[in-house]
Amino acid sequence: MQQYDAPASEDKELVYYIEESHRIVPLGLSKKKQKELGLNQETN
Repeated sequence: MQQYDAPASEDKELVYYIEESHRIVPLGLSKKKQKELGLNQETN
């Protein structure tokens, strides 16, 4: 994803996509590897 000289209102959308990618990509890892890396930890 790229963003060129976009209005500030579009920054929120870009931040959303980046945060979602950081959440989704580790889901492809094993639960063991996720735990080792401290990713996608539920806060209960």
